Amino acid sequence: MPLYEYLCVKGHEFEVYASVRDYNKKRHCPDCGKDAKKIINAPPMGIVQSDVCYDSPIDGRPISSWKQRREDLARSGCVPYDPDKKKDVDRWRRQKDEALERKLDETVEAEIERLPARKKEALVNELAAGAEAVPERGTVPIKTVKALKGR
Repeated sequence: MPLYEYLCVKGHEFEVYASVRDYNKKRHCPDCGKDAKKIINAPPMGIVQSDVCYDSPIDGRPISSWKQRREDLARSGCVPYDPDKKKDVDRWRRQKDEALERKLDETVEAEIERLPARKKEALVNELAAGAEAVPERGTVPIKTVKALKGR
């Protein structure tokens, strides 16, 4: 969709993305509401790409063109860096952590429900008296697991 530039009678400049069929549509300034006229500019003439010059971190080969860069990435099974991928990974990790926290909460609640009434009452009294219950993540040592299975 093209970007059109406008200038109102009070001198305010603004830009509007609009379809080609809306080319002749009358526009009003978003700042003052006055009529605006389209500014005719030359379109950008091309894209200037930066030079590539580095040694491949995988095999040390000199990389001096975009073609060599693409080949190096393909040869090593890599993809170009994309900042949005980092956001995706961060979001995925956050969702995974939230799911783990929910599962932990559900497990704790289920275990509390399975306690005998006497122990449940003692736990409630301890928490009411100000005791803090802080769940701690960890793994059970293999020897302990084997000992538990032998019971």
